[in-house]
Amino acid sequence: MTLSNLAISGARSNQLLNQLGQKEIAQQVTNADVIFMTIGGNDLFRGGAALEDLNASEIQKNETAYLKNLEQTYARIRALNKDAVIYHLGLYNPFVDVKNRAELASIAAKWNMDTQNLASKFSRVVYVPTYDYFILNGKKYLSSDHFHPNGAGYQLFADRVSSVMTTDEESDAK
Repeated sequence: MTLSNLAISGARSNQLLNQLGQKEIAQQVTNADVIFMTIGGNDLFRGGAALEDLNASEIQKNETAYLKNLEQTYARIRALNKDAVIYHLGLYNPFVDVKNRAELASIAAKWNMDTQNLASKFSRVVYVPTYDYFILNGKKYLSSDHFHPNGAGYQLFADRVSSVMTTDEESDAK
């Protein structure tokens, strides 16, 4: 078994879509049995800029672009590989201790719902929620940059994906 991590820190959905156009990346996607992806956090939070500016029209514009890019990403992956299961890990709100955390939480929840709805339109795309891990104990699972998960946070994600994969395997066996 070979595992490739093609993630680019700070990447947005348009950059992921462009990355899929690279010959070597496309070949790896074509040969993959399983694809794990997480995208959208940088589109939504814009490197923390969303903390200062919760402009509703700007957020909606960003989500519209994100969903368009995501739909094209799913379609591109499916064109390269019709069989691999795609596990798309949802967004979480890392900003648990800021004054506008409730607004940010609501926005992240909407993006997650819209992402899950889009994922359901594609075969073998499984949306995996992660949002709930950060509601009560968010700081406990964040790295020193206060944005990305720490080891314990990534372990929670791995456990969630593992439970979904196990459920999928059990239903395939029936």
